[in-house]
Amino acid sequence: MAQGYSKYIKAIGYLVAFTLTVYSLGIVYKYSMPNSGLLVRLIMVFSSFAVMYIIARVFYGNPFGKVALSASYFEGLIHILILMLPLYAYSVVAMFIFGTKRFYIMEKPGFVDVWNPFLSLYALLFWTICGLMVAYFYHAVSYELSGKGNRSMGILSTTILFALNYNQPLLTGFWDIEDILFFGLGFAYSYSVKKNPLALLSAYLLSEVPLWWCILGPLGRSGFATYLFMRLTISIAAFIIGVNKQLKGKALR
Repeated sequence: MAQGYSKYIKAIGYLVAFTLTVYSLGIVYKYSMPNSGLLVRLIMVFSSFAVMYIIARVFYGNPFGKVALSASYFEGLIHILILMLPLYAYSVVAMFIFGTKRFYIMEKPGFVDVWNPFLSLYALLFWTICGLMVAYFYHAVSYELSGKGNRSMGILSTTILFALNYNQPLLTGFWDIEDILFFGLGFAYSYSVKKNPLALLSAYLLSEVPLWWCILGPLGRSGFATYLFMRLTISIAAFIIGVNKQLKGKALR
């Protein structure tokens, strides 16, 4: 009983420490660097990663070496890509509704004035670090602290941590329902089943529209539309693979 209470105390401590850190850093960045360039934004995300890693080490240990995988990378990737299917389909439908040109302009990141070659390198570095934080600090550590022996509690606590901190909604007022449903709840559920953070990282990078806008910007609306169709196609292929695997499993029973 005492061990069970200790586990939840650690989970709550992690949630509180994580949230206080995210918002403290957010306030510092907002008022000390209001108009930050690409280099400053990289410094901000790297420093956030470093601080979150320290918090994870204090409450859980090194998540990059301690997390025990329960499925292969491929199995984990197939699982999360199936869960992303509604999001990818929704994006394609929205593109048809608004038109490819307007949707391309709508999805342009706010910090971009004119595309330049350094933007792609910046985007890859920035969103890879963000993806590592989401996969390991938002999900793996949170779930491992609260979800052992109780999957529902792990999914719930991880989703709450994500909803409270991703995009800093209590500071910005921006509650992104899509992010909460897919990067929050969807990722939390997938981790509870497959426990493969690298699969979550890959799905995150595939899903981040601003990242791909920065990479594909010179190709215009046609290149951007191709990306949206490709990720939908990949997700459909994952769905087919997942269904076939289940059918084969049932046939062997």
